[in-house]
Order: sequence, then C-alpha cells, then structure tokens
Amino acid sequence: MVDPRVEEIKRELESRLGDRRWQRWRYSCTYYPPAEPDEPHMLVCESDVGGTFDLDDLRQIVKTLAKRGARLDFFEVEGGDGNVIVGIHFYFKR
Repeated sequence: MVDPRVEEIKRELESRLGDRRWQRWRYSCTYYPPAEPDEPHMLVCESDVGGTFDLDDLRQIVKTLAKRGARLDFFEVEGGDGNVIVGIHFYFKR
C-alpha cells in the first residue's frame, strides 16, 4: 500500500509544476516505495525530451517533500537522452 503522504505529494507537485500555458506536465515523476522498511523512498523526475530541469522546480519539489514530513537522504542528477533526470531519495519522519 502506498503511503497516503505520497499521494498528497504527487497531487501538490502536479498542481505546482504543471505548465499552465501549454496545459501539460513538464516532468514525469515516478515514485518507488522502499524495498525494505529501513530503505529510503525514491522519487524520480524526468524532464521532457529536449527540456531542462529548472532549479526553482527542484526547490519546490524538496519543499513539498519537507512539508509532508519527509527528510531528504540524497539526490542525484544525470543527463539522459536530451533530458535531465533527478532522483530524490527520502525518508518520512516517524
């Protein structure tokens, strides 16, 4: 079962990061639950092909996670095939 906080995070990010001018989502984000209870949750966000990852958007993602009780473990950024991929590893505060 997915933690309800994850659903809240997803809804908030979609409302805040959606491109209202083009009526589409600029990033695709996928949530990966922890395989083991002591492992972090992971959110992987990928920009559109040919797109970039706006640092203000990254800040908004981290703020949204923190507001929902998450603690950032680490994040990784890599270039894909013409796009940017950000992996955010986090735990929920107990």
